Amino acid sequence: METLSTVAVVTVLVALGLWLAITIVQVSTLAKRIVEAARARDYHHSAATRRRSVELLWTIPGVAVLGITLVFGVEVAARAIFDGGSVWGWTVLALVILVGAFAGLGVVAGLIRKERPDYSSIRADLNELLGQRLTVERVAEFRALLQQADTRQRRIRIGRNNRARVAGARAELEDISEGFTKRAPTGTEAVSSIRWSVAYSVFWRASFLGILAVLVSLVPWIVLLAQGEWTMGTVLILATPISIALGITGTRAALAARTAQHAVYLKQRAEVVALLEEFDRNARKGVAGLGDRVARALQILRDQQS
Repeated sequence: METLSTVAVVTVLVALGLWLAITIVQVSTLAKRIVEAARARDYHHSAATRRRSVELLWTIPGVAVLGITLVFGVEVAARAIFDGGSVWGWTVLALVILVGAFAGLGVVAGLIRKERPDYSSIRADLNELLGQRLTVERVAEFRALLQQADTRQRRIRIGRNNRARVAGARAELEDISEGFTKRAPTGTEAVSSIRWSVAYSVFWRASFLGILAVLVSLVPWIVLLAQGEWTMGTVLILATPISIALGITGTRAALAARTAQHAVYLKQRAEVVALLEEFDRNARKGVAGLGDRVARALQILRDQQS
């Protein structure tokens, strides 16, 4: 019974520690999503460029921490090997080498990987080509890039696998996004536009971290009740409704951020389509833009004569 009580205490403490860590992540993510929903604007740099900058920024301290860890691991392994030649030292050294190799490969792969096209980058490339005549083949290449961007940005993605069972919620969010294309949301307007019922539905279907927090919060309650600790178990069960409320609120803020950002994507896509149509018309003419200029000149002449 004493051993079981010790195991129960350790289990409760570990579960509470894990639940607290997840809760901290949820709170920080909630604040981040609220800010993102209020600041969803069409910036000069694409989302991929900003994400790349953040990754490079975090690469520096990450590599530094990795280097310190590897040096410490090699030192520990070397002492164990030279002091007594223990197998433990060789094991630590092998693990350090494996960690260093895989971490190095991960950093290199992250730095050299090819960025996928998005609406903002395509629009920037097209704007740089304004005034030039593109071939039909070149315009077709840009349309292919647009199709690639459509697979990731044209629809609002909900959940890791974008599951079909949340199609109703996605349709409602896309309707809200259409409204945001006419007037960008300010303050908490984006968050308040998301119905609680939609957030509740998506939370139970597509929020892995939120569900994990709920399940972890149940562990101390179950263990303590099994030990007959009804009072303490009743107190700790309060963690479950806290996790549910925080999870639904966080899901609502996340949906608001995605909806507001999706409105930005829709406006960017409309600009890309308009530019491609203009380039396509010019590519099929003998002189780029000549027909448009002649038509405008004739219209001005008619206006002057009337």
